[in-house]
Amino acid sequence: MQIEAIGFNRRESLEDYCSKNHMDLLLLPIEDRDFKSEAVAKTIILSADKMVSVTDVCIYKYQSMNTIVDEIISMIPYNNAERFLNVSGTKKRVLGVYSPIGRCFKTSFALSLAKLYAVDNKVLYINLEEYSGLARFISRDFEHTLSDIMLMYMQEAGTILLKQERMIRDIYNVSILPPLSCIRDIFEISIEMWKGYFELLVTGSVYEVIIIDFGTTSFFREELFELCDVIYVPGIKGTSAAVKLEEFAKYIEKIKDGKLKNRIVNIELPYIEELKTADSFAMVAMNLEFTKYVREIMQWKN
Repeated sequence: MQIEAIGFNRRESLEDYCSKNHMDLLLLPIEDRDFKSEAVAKTIILSADKMVSVTDVCIYKYQSMNTIVDEIISMIPYNNAERFLNVSGTKKRVLGVYSPIGRCFKTSFALSLAKLYAVDNKVLYINLEEYSGLARFISRDFEHTLSDIMLMYMQEAGTILLKQERMIRDIYNVSILPPLSCIRDIFEISIEMWKGYFELLVTGSVYEVIIIDFGTTSFFREELFELCDVIYVPGIKGTSAAVKLEEFAKYIEKIKDGKLKNRIVNIELPYIEELKTADSFAMVAMNLEFTKYVREIMQWKN
């Protein structure tokens, strides 16, 4: 989010600044509510009283900064929200990671991929697994969930990309969207809503690379596959794994008129004992052997 904030401790300084510059938003204490300037697009009064005059646009100032920011963002008109994100000219690359096989280091691969892309790109990682354990894995707490984001999207799609930026957590330069907290949320939100949100994310966000780590029961998975430039399908050695991958390949040929077939990239990840017990992003990120393998896959595909 591209925002420049300037503080003033004297009214004269504010008046001088407004005489020379444009201001998108001005927060004023209630005692200065009479301040007017054509240079200010919108004025919000910070009030110590929850009950204020309806003639003023007010925010109660004795609350958390996060809540104040949310209220400010909700007041940004839809047609101005994109300008705050500075998305012009941003070329997107959407990578999916899915496997019908369990315990194949799928999430380790997805996170390593995100970390490597983040060296030169602004990367967003999205985990759609049913029980991701992501908060513990990245050692970050999430105040909100993907369900909260979807609820906000359904209420006011125009400003969701701004609002969700405050909910995202960063680690190793990778921005991580809060995961689902309940599997039922996937099924209680329509496919159209899910697809609409992700299409907005791909076309309107600031991220250059978006990595989607799919779960096994996402009923809208095929709709999101269409948004992906590449879908990596990790596998492991073994007859059972080979049979499942073969079944998945047949399924891909049948859906969407077979158009997804050329986007599938089957990869066989190396079995690394240390990753079997890895319980943090740090352990994955520091495994040089695995990182080297993921980098080779990136170079081969690019």
